[in-house]
Amino acid sequence: MNTLVGLGALSSFTVSSFAALLPELGWKAFFEEPIMLIAFVLLGRNLEQRAKIKATSDMTGLLSILPPKARLLVKSEATVVGPTVEVPTSSLSVGDQVLVLPGDQIPADGIVRAGRSTIDESSFTGEPLPVTKLPGSQVAAGSINLNGTLTIEVRRPGGETAIGDIVRLVEEAQSREAPVQRLVDKVSGQFTYGVMAVSAATFTFWSLFGPRILPATLYQGSAVSLALQLACSVLVVACPCALGLATPTAVLVGTSLGATKGLLLRGGSILEKFSMVNTIVFDKTGTLTIGRPVVTKVEAPACGQNTGSQQNAYHAWSEVEVLRLAAGVESNTLHPVGKAIVEAARAVNCHDAKVADGTFLEEPGSGATATIENKKVSVGTLEWVIRNGVTGDIYQEIREDASHVVESLSKQGIDVYMLSGDIRSTAEYVASVVGIPKEKVLSGVKPDEKKKFIDCAPEGSDCCSYGVGAASEVSSIVLMGNRLSQLLDALELSRMTMKTVKQNLWWAFIYNIVGIPIAAGFLLPVSGTMLTPSIAGALMGLSSIGVMTNSLLLRFRFSSKEKQIYGVSTNMNNHTNSNLGDRKSKIKYPYSDAR
Repeated sequence: MNTLVGLGALSSFTVSSFAALLPELGWKAFFEEPIMLIAFVLLGRNLEQRAKIKATSDMTGLLSILPPKARLLVKSEATVVGPTVEVPTSSLSVGDQVLVLPGDQIPADGIVRAGRSTIDESSFTGEPLPVTKLPGSQVAAGSINLNGTLTIEVRRPGGETAIGDIVRLVEEAQSREAPVQRLVDKVSGQFTYGVMAVSAATFTFWSLFGPRILPATLYQGSAVSLALQLACSVLVVACPCALGLATPTAVLVGTSLGATKGLLLRGGSILEKFSMVNTIVFDKTGTLTIGRPVVTKVEAPACGQNTGSQQNAYHAWSEVEVLRLAAGVESNTLHPVGKAIVEAARAVNCHDAKVADGTFLEEPGSGATATIENKKVSVGTLEWVIRNGVTGDIYQEIREDASHVVESLSKQGIDVYMLSGDIRSTAEYVASVVGIPKEKVLSGVKPDEKKKFIDCAPEGSDCCSYGVGAASEVSSIVLMGNRLSQLLDALELSRMTMKTVKQNLWWAFIYNIVGIPIAAGFLLPVSGTMLTPSIAGALMGLSSIGVMTNSLLLRFRFSSKEKQIYGVSTNMNNHTNSNLGDRKSKIKYPYSDAR
């Protein structure tokens, strides 16, 4: 663009200078044209820059959610936590403990050391519902503490926080070109030379044939002057800028918008490929299911029931008491079932049950036993549980929005497959619940075989896999939230972004197809209409602004579409319940791992 505008302004000034210095030539001087041309171009660039700043405001907003100050807990010489003092957030270091009151923003990534509260993480994960945090839970900088008071130990301060990572990932993504952008860059490079050729042809045509087809009043006795003016207009009105901005501005808005919704899309190439996906392969564990066992039900014998133990024959066991004792035993093990029992006990606010010293014993394949409050408590296989008079169910949850996501993908014409390392019966049961046909279920698949399946996708299919456990550094798309429906958001955002790219390219193409002939004097013999270089410069600036504006509108179009999606699925995601009874209503299937 600079080359064409520079040539246009320089040509206008040169012709006007000759006209003023050599009046005998009979040329028309138009010194106002290069001045107005440059003024319009600078105005257009200013508006364009404002639009770019607006496009990156989402990323600026992410960085601004970090609080400027934090309440640092001061340690005395005896390492006892004392009063608090306000310090700049940037001065926090690893190991510091900060106090976060209700309504405060968390100043750094860390671990809860004391207190219990619910946290709003929607600013960067896209999760619409708050998350309960207990001692030992991890918290992220920028999230909002809603009710309780928390003491947090800093683990990642300043620029090392998760928000800083997100911003860096998105900035890297925005620097990666989409395949369509590389094609546009090649076209734009040749476009400039083409415009110069059209400008030269315009000058030649009107200087030679202008007097024959136009009345003298239009060129005021100098065909060369008119031809030079039209040639300058052609140079200026042509806008490779609009072509060059069509893709990067849309990708800039799309990736920034995705980051605020918890969707990290790694560049234009990923957006373009993902928008064309027609096959999605789900891993079962951790994707269609929660990925960890949970306690769904506790059954305790009624008063007077024969349990095989004289001590327990006339004792009424409550569900909470049974759960508390079981959690006391399992707090000493790392087994997934044990963790599920401990989490269930915390969810119903069970008091800690202390295991007597030296009484804990874990037997591989059976379970664990310990003495708590002078009672021998055994937790393990069904035989152990029944022998002690208490039974419970351990299940893996199927995500509540899994069936909705699979149904939505199928309606969009996307083939959905499921891979699982489990036995066939378990895999088919999960598939039947979420709506995946049995013929699209592969069971007993090893991790390396899963990758081979993706690599050997049927010819003509654009396939992507969705799973957990992969490092975010090597993933093409990272979903920060805990909703499977975020996959629908990412798919919709990629499609809308590429649709915006196509709209921008069509606008730039049509503008140049229409604008260049008019600037070359196509309408001059018919209606006497012509574009002066200054008007051509104004139109050129408006074309670039039009591309930027259309890209910015992506934010509003996606927000409207997102409301439609959440209008269907919000109720399905409302599962942040803290009591054991609420868990019984969740979809589940037996957890098959043996201790």
